[in-house]
Amino acid sequence: MTTVNDIPADFEIFWNRAKRELGAVDPQYKLTKVDSLSTHSRDCYLVEMRSLGNILVHAWLMTPKKPGKYPAVLTVQGYATNMMPDMMFQ
Repeated sequence: MTTVNDIPADFEIFWNRAKRELGAVDPQYKLTKVDSLSTHSRDCYLVEMRSLGNILVHAWLMTPKKPGKYPAVLTVQGYATNMMPDMMFQ
């Protein structure tokens, strides 16, 4: 577990530089509905955006079809894992 004492002395300088660099990137957001992964209760979208080094980043967004309040679930991919929505929520 990381504590405040584990943060390198130059972390704030690094983080501020990284935020400036990322702020200069045109993310070119793209949201594409994926009907084959949508269900009767949710819509599924492929989210794409550009990041540092013009790297294309992918994510999945699933939204409930019925109005109401729902919890948000954030799942972060680990090494050698499959993050396809059909594999995550059946």
